Amino acid sequence: MNRMSAIEFAIEYLGEDVAGYLKHKHTGGSSNEKGANYECFFATFKASEAIGAYLKDNDLDSTLAAQEMCFVDDLQIDLNDTRSNYQLKNSSDVKWGNADNVRSIQCDFSHQYDLNTHLRLNTQLYLVCSNKEKVMKLNDGIPETIANYSKALYFPYMPINRLLQESPEFRVAIENITSINDLDKLESVATQVLGIWINSDEPMQASQLYQRLKTQVPSYTRPIDINIQLKDDVKRILDNISEFNYHITYGFFNWSYSNEMDSGMLPYDCHDQKFKKFESQILKMNPQSFDDLEGLLL
Repeated sequence: MNRMSAIEFAIEYLGEDVAGYLKHKHTGGSSNEKGANYECFFATFKASEAIGAYLKDNDLDSTLAAQEMCFVDDLQIDLNDTRSNYQLKNSSDVKWGNADNVRSIQCDFSHQYDLNTHLRLNTQLYLVCSNKEKVMKLNDGIPETIANYSKALYFPYMPINRLLQESPEFRVAIENITSINDLDKLESVATQVLGIWINSDEPMQASQLYQRLKTQVPSYTRPIDINIQLKDDVKRILDNISEFNYHITYGFFNWSYSNEMDSGMLPYDCHDQKFKKFESQILKMNPQSFDDLEGLLL
Protein backbone atom coordinates (compact mmCIF):
# COMPACT_ATOMS: atom_id res chain seq x y z
CA MET A 1 0.00 0.00 0.00
CA ASN A 2 1.47 3.36 -0.97
CA ARG A 3 1.42 6.46 1.21
CA MET A 4 -1.74 8.02 -0.24
CA SER A 5 -3.73 4.80 -0.02
CA ALA A 6 -2.67 4.40 3.63
CA ILE A 7 -3.96 7.89 4.35
CA GLU A 8 -7.10 7.21 2.34
CA PHE A 9 -7.68 4.06 4.39
CA ALA A 10 -7.33 6.07 7.60
CA ILE A 11 -9.73 8.75 6.36
CA GLU A 12 -12.34 6.27 5.21
CA TYR A 13 -12.21 3.75 8.05
CA LEU A 14 -10.65 5.52 11.04
CA GLY A 15 -11.60 9.17 10.64
CA GLU A 16 -9.98 12.52 9.86
CA ASP A 17 -8.38 12.85 13.32
CA VAL A 18 -6.58 9.51 12.97
CA ALA A 19 -5.53 10.35 9.41
CA GLY A 20 -4.10 13.67 10.58
CA TYR A 21 -2.23 11.89 13.36
CA LEU A 22 -0.81 9.38 10.85
CA LYS A 23 0.44 12.20 8.60
CA HIS A 24 2.07 13.93 11.57
CA LYS A 25 3.56 10.67 12.88
CA HIS A 26 5.10 9.85 9.53
CA THR A 27 6.51 13.37 9.09
CA GLY A 28 8.23 13.07 12.45
CA GLY A 29 9.49 9.56 11.68
CA SER A 30 10.78 10.52 8.24
CA SER A 31 12.82 13.39 9.66
CA ASN A 32 14.79 10.83 11.69
CA GLU A 33 14.57 7.97 9.20
CA LYS A 34 17.10 5.24 9.98
CA GLY A 35 18.94 7.71 12.17
CA ALA A 36 18.50 6.32 15.67
CA ASN A 37 21.08 3.87 16.95
CA TYR A 38 18.64 1.64 18.84
CA GLU A 39 16.39 1.20 15.81
CA CYS A 40 19.39 0.58 13.53
CA PHE A 41 20.97 -2.02 15.82
CA PHE A 42 17.66 -3.87 16.03
CA ALA A 43 17.24 -3.66 12.26
CA THR A 44 20.75 -5.11 11.88
CA PHE A 45 19.66 -8.03 14.06
CA LYS A 46 16.45 -8.68 12.11
CA ALA A 47 18.13 -8.17 8.73
CA SER A 48 20.78 -10.74 9.70
CA GLU A 49 18.07 -13.14 10.82
CA ALA A 50 16.32 -12.64 7.48
CA ILE A 51 19.53 -13.29 5.53
CA GLY A 52 20.15 -16.44 7.58
CA ALA A 53 16.64 -17.73 6.88
CA TYR A 54 17.13 -17.02 3.17
CA LEU A 55 20.41 -18.95 3.14
CA LYS A 56 18.63 -21.96 4.62
CA ASP A 57 15.66 -21.71 2.27
CA ASN A 58 15.66 -19.39 -0.73
CA ASP A 59 11.86 -19.26 -0.63
CA LEU A 60 12.10 -17.36 2.67
CA ASP A 61 12.97 -14.07 1.00
CA SER A 62 11.39 -11.53 3.31
CA THR A 63 11.16 -7.79 2.62
CA LEU A 64 12.30 -5.29 5.25
CA ALA A 65 11.37 -1.61 5.41
CA ALA A 66 11.56 1.25 7.90
CA GLN A 67 9.40 4.34 8.40
CA GLU A 68 6.68 3.15 6.05
CA MET A 69 3.40 5.04 6.08
CA CYS A 70 1.78 3.05 8.87
CA PHE A 71 1.03 3.20 12.58
CA VAL A 72 3.73 0.78 13.82
CA ASP A 73 6.58 1.93 11.64
CA ASP A 74 10.09 1.50 13.08
CA LEU A 75 10.50 -1.77 11.18
CA GLN A 76 8.21 -3.75 8.89
CA ILE A 77 8.94 -7.27 7.67
CA ASP A 78 6.80 -9.00 5.04
CA LEU A 79 7.03 -12.70 4.34
CA ASN A 80 4.42 -14.31 2.11
CA ASP A 81 1.04 -13.23 3.54
CA THR A 82 2.31 -12.20 6.99
CA ARG A 83 3.36 -8.71 8.00
CA SER A 84 5.31 -8.10 11.20
CA ASN A 85 5.52 -4.52 12.47
CA TYR A 86 7.88 -3.38 15.21
CA GLN A 87 7.77 -0.28 17.39
CA LEU A 88 10.90 0.42 19.43
CA LYS A 89 11.01 2.31 22.71
CA ASN A 90 14.30 2.89 24.47
CA SER A 91 12.82 4.14 27.74
CA SER A 92 11.63 2.65 31.03
CA ASP A 93 8.32 4.54 31.15
CA VAL A 94 6.77 3.02 28.02
CA LYS A 95 3.16 1.88 28.40
CA TRP A 96 0.36 0.56 26.19
CA GLY A 97 -1.81 3.59 27.00
CA ASN A 98 -5.55 4.03 26.73
CA ALA A 99 -7.81 2.91 23.90
CA ASP A 100 -9.38 6.37 23.66
CA ASN A 101 -6.04 8.14 23.16
CA VAL A 102 -5.26 8.21 19.43
CA ARG A 103 -1.56 8.71 20.21
CA SER A 104 -1.23 5.69 22.49
CA ILE A 105 0.65 2.53 21.54
CA GLN A 106 -2.53 0.56 22.08
CA CYS A 107 -4.30 2.66 19.45
CA ASP A 108 -1.35 2.42 17.06
CA PHE A 109 -1.40 -1.37 17.34
CA SER A 110 -5.17 -1.55 16.89
CA HIS A 111 -5.08 0.70 13.83
CA GLN A 112 -2.11 -1.19 12.36
CA TYR A 113 -4.04 -4.43 12.70
CA ASP A 114 -7.01 -2.85 10.90
CA LEU A 115 -4.72 -1.60 8.12
CA ASN A 116 -3.00 -4.98 7.67
CA THR A 117 -6.31 -6.78 7.71
CA HIS A 118 -7.60 -4.43 5.01
CA LEU A 119 -4.58 -5.52 2.95
CA ARG A 120 -5.51 -9.16 3.64
CA LEU A 121 -2.33 -9.77 5.58
CA ASN A 122 -1.83 -11.83 8.70
CA THR A 123 -0.50 -9.60 11.45
CA GLN A 124 2.16 -9.83 14.15
CA LEU A 125 2.88 -6.66 16.12
CA TYR A 126 5.80 -6.15 18.49
CA LEU A 127 6.73 -3.50 21.02
CA VAL A 128 10.50 -3.71 21.44
CA CYS A 129 12.10 -2.30 24.61
CA SER A 130 15.59 -2.15 26.06
CA ASN A 131 14.40 -2.70 29.65
CA LYS A 132 13.91 -6.40 30.42
CA GLU A 133 11.76 -5.86 33.51
CA LYS A 134 9.52 -3.44 31.61
CA VAL A 135 9.04 -6.02 28.84
CA MET A 136 7.82 -8.56 31.40
CA LYS A 137 5.32 -6.04 32.79
CA LEU A 138 4.16 -5.07 29.31
CA ASN A 139 3.52 -8.69 28.38
CA ASP A 140 1.60 -9.22 31.63
CA GLY A 141 -0.58 -6.22 30.87
CA ILE A 142 -1.34 -6.38 27.14
CA PRO A 143 -4.80 -4.84 26.60
CA GLU A 144 -7.38 -7.46 25.73
CA THR A 145 -8.38 -5.69 22.52
CA ILE A 146 -4.91 -6.20 20.97
CA ALA A 147 -3.69 -9.27 22.88
CA ASN A 148 -4.23 -11.76 20.02
CA TYR A 149 -1.63 -10.16 17.78
CA SER A 150 0.62 -8.14 20.10
CA LYS A 151 3.73 -8.91 22.13
CA ALA A 152 6.55 -7.05 23.88
CA LEU A 153 10.12 -8.07 23.06
CA TYR A 154 13.41 -7.38 24.82
CA PHE A 155 16.38 -6.13 22.83
CA PRO A 156 19.31 -4.55 24.68
CA TYR A 157 20.62 -1.12 23.74
CA MET A 158 24.40 -1.37 23.41
CA PRO A 159 27.11 -1.13 20.74
CA ILE A 160 27.54 -3.96 18.26
CA ASN A 161 30.68 -5.28 19.95
CA ARG A 162 28.82 -5.69 23.26
CA LEU A 163 25.76 -7.13 21.54
CA LEU A 164 27.97 -9.86 20.08
CA GLN A 165 29.29 -10.66 23.55
CA GLU A 166 26.17 -10.23 25.67
CA SER A 167 23.22 -11.06 23.39
CA PRO A 168 23.29 -14.74 22.31
CA GLU A 169 20.45 -14.15 19.83
CA PHE A 170 22.32 -11.32 18.12
CA ARG A 171 25.55 -13.31 17.91
CA VAL A 172 23.80 -16.38 16.48
CA ALA A 173 22.11 -14.20 13.84
CA ILE A 174 25.52 -12.94 12.69
CA GLU A 175 27.22 -16.33 12.93
CA ASN A 176 24.53 -17.85 10.70
CA ILE A 177 25.53 -15.62 7.78
CA THR A 178 29.30 -15.84 8.17
CA SER A 179 32.08 -18.35 7.73
CA ILE A 180 33.95 -17.46 10.90
CA ASN A 181 33.53 -17.32 14.68
CA ASP A 182 36.07 -14.63 15.53
CA LEU A 183 34.70 -11.65 17.45
CA ASP A 184 36.50 -8.99 15.42
CA LYS A 185 35.37 -10.52 12.13
CA LEU A 186 31.81 -10.99 13.40
CA GLU A 187 31.80 -7.31 14.34
CA SER A 188 33.01 -6.44 10.85
CA VAL A 189 30.15 -8.41 9.27
CA ALA A 190 27.54 -6.92 11.61
CA THR A 191 28.85 -3.43 10.89
CA GLN A 192 28.56 -4.08 7.16
CA VAL A 193 24.93 -5.20 7.57
CA LEU A 194 24.29 -2.02 9.58
CA GLY A 195 25.86 0.12 6.85
CA ILE A 196 23.88 -1.59 4.09
CA TRP A 197 20.68 -0.97 6.04
CA ILE A 198 21.39 2.68 6.83
CA ASN A 199 22.33 3.47 3.24
CA SER A 200 19.29 1.84 1.65
CA ASP A 201 16.51 4.24 0.69
CA GLU A 202 13.94 1.64 -0.30
CA PRO A 203 12.57 -1.61 1.17
CA MET A 204 15.05 -4.43 0.71
CA GLN A 205 14.59 -8.17 0.30
CA ALA A 206 16.77 -10.57 2.25
CA SER A 207 18.28 -11.74 -1.05
CA GLN A 208 19.32 -8.15 -1.89
CA LEU A 209 20.84 -7.65 1.55
CA TYR A 210 22.77 -10.90 1.10
CA GLN A 211 24.11 -9.97 -2.33
CA ARG A 212 25.34 -6.59 -1.09
CA LEU A 213 26.95 -8.20 1.95
CA LYS A 214 28.61 -10.84 -0.23
CA THR A 215 30.00 -8.10 -2.47
CA GLN A 216 31.39 -6.08 0.45
CA VAL A 217 32.87 -8.89 2.59
CA PRO A 218 33.14 -11.94 0.31
CA SER A 219 35.72 -13.71 2.47
CA TYR A 220 33.46 -13.63 5.55
CA THR A 221 30.03 -14.18 4.00
CA ARG A 222 28.60 -17.66 3.63
CA PRO A 223 27.81 -18.87 0.12
CA ILE A 224 24.24 -19.92 -0.57
CA ASP A 225 25.22 -23.51 -1.33
CA ILE A 226 27.50 -24.98 1.34
CA ASN A 227 27.25 -28.60 0.18
CA ILE A 228 30.62 -28.77 -1.52
CA GLN A 229 32.79 -31.77 -2.38
CA LEU A 230 36.45 -31.63 -3.34
CA LYS A 231 37.52 -33.31 -6.54
CA ASP A 232 38.44 -36.94 -5.80
CA ASP A 233 42.04 -36.53 -6.99
CA VAL A 234 42.47 -33.35 -4.93
CA LYS A 235 41.13 -35.13 -1.86
CA ARG A 236 43.50 -38.07 -2.41
CA ILE A 237 46.54 -35.76 -2.63
CA LEU A 238 45.61 -33.80 0.49
CA ASP A 239 44.80 -36.93 2.47
CA ASN A 240 48.31 -38.25 1.82
CA ILE A 241 50.11 -35.19 3.23
CA SER A 242 51.40 -36.05 6.70
CA GLU A 243 49.90 -34.11 9.64
CA PHE A 244 47.72 -32.02 7.33
CA ASN A 245 44.01 -31.72 8.13
CA TYR A 246 41.24 -29.84 6.39
CA HIS A 247 37.49 -29.38 6.39
CA ILE A 248 34.92 -27.28 4.57
CA THR A 249 32.74 -25.22 6.89
CA TYR A 250 29.97 -22.95 5.60
CA GLY A 251 31.47 -23.25 2.13
CA PHE A 252 35.04 -22.22 3.09
CA PHE A 253 38.17 -24.39 3.05
CA ASN A 254 39.78 -24.52 6.50
CA TRP A 255 43.12 -26.22 7.16
CA SER A 256 45.57 -27.01 9.94
CA TYR A 257 48.99 -28.59 10.19
CA SER A 258 50.86 -30.42 12.95
CA ASN A 259 48.14 -30.35 15.64
CA GLU A 260 47.13 -26.82 14.62
CA MET A 261 50.57 -25.31 15.12
CA ASP A 262 49.75 -23.66 11.81
CA SER A 263 46.22 -23.13 10.51
CA GLY A 264 44.11 -20.90 8.31
CA MET A 265 41.20 -20.47 5.93
CA LEU A 266 41.26 -19.64 2.24
CA PRO A 267 40.01 -16.05 1.77
CA TYR A 268 37.38 -17.10 -0.79
CA ASP A 269 34.58 -19.65 -0.76
CA CYS A 270 34.63 -22.94 -2.60
CA HIS A 271 32.34 -21.67 -5.37
CA ASP A 272 34.79 -18.93 -6.30
CA GLN A 273 36.85 -19.23 -9.47
CA LYS A 274 39.92 -18.81 -7.26
CA PHE A 275 39.07 -22.09 -5.52
CA LYS A 276 38.79 -23.88 -8.83
CA LYS A 277 42.27 -22.52 -9.64
CA PHE A 278 43.46 -23.74 -6.22
CA GLU A 279 42.27 -27.27 -7.01
CA SER A 280 43.89 -27.14 -10.45
CA GLN A 281 47.21 -26.07 -8.96
CA ILE A 282 47.11 -28.96 -6.49
CA LEU A 283 46.50 -31.41 -9.33
CA LYS A 284 49.32 -29.85 -11.36
CA MET A 285 51.89 -29.66 -8.55
CA ASN A 286 50.90 -32.89 -6.77
CA PRO A 287 52.42 -31.76 -3.42
CA GLN A 288 53.86 -34.55 -1.27
CA SER A 289 54.44 -32.54 1.93
CA PHE A 290 53.13 -29.50 3.75
CA ASP A 291 56.17 -27.54 2.59
CA ASP A 292 55.16 -28.30 -1.00
CA LEU A 293 51.55 -27.25 -0.33
CA GLU A 294 52.08 -24.22 1.89
CA GLY A 295 52.56 -21.72 -0.91
CA LEU A 296 49.13 -22.52 -2.32
CA LEU A 297 47.46 -21.83 1.04
CA LEU A 298 48.75 -18.29 1.36
